[in-house]
Amino acid sequence: MIKTPLKITAIALTFGLLGACDAVPGSDAWCEKMAKSDKTSWSAEDAKTFAEECVAEPAKEKIDDTMDDIRND
Repeated sequence: MIKTPLKITAIALTFGLLGACDAVPGSDAWCEKMAKSDKTSWSAEDAKTFAEECVAEPAKEKIDDTMDDIRND
């Protein structure tokens, strides 16, 4: 049987490792996190990814949806 302090340590390490996982760049969670963060701390790569995945791609999808609506009317 595993002793209680060892169980507590194993559980703490598991939650610590899971909490350390960051959102995947370009994902919705990442975009939200970056939008709320201080822009001066962004790397050039972060800014590029944010522009491509969080600004340009959603805008393109909205335009495509609007065009589909217009065509279907």
